[in-house]
Amino acid sequence: MAKFVGEVIKAYPSQSAALQQWQDSAGSVLAQIGAGGDLFMSIATRAFFGGASGAGYVNISSSGNGGRQGLVIQGAASQTVNLQEWQN
Repeated sequence: MAKFVGEVIKAYPSQSAALQQWQDSAGSVLAQIGAGGDLFMSIATRAFFGGASGAGYVNISSSGNGGRQGLVIQGAASQTVNLQEWQN
């Protein structure tokens, strides 16, 4: 029924490990939902990012706290290409 939540995952009060995690066959983390609800995705997941490659991460976090950034994009120390590119 449309009024019911399909799945609920509740953390323990002192939860520090991820609530849910997706891994490849080697055990490398591809994506996870952190204990605080943060979404973490590895950009090595080529299909998700339409061909992006390299080692790095995207972390999107939103909070009601006005003192936090809504989106942080951080390149590798050896970054030589655009951090962001919008195309149509």
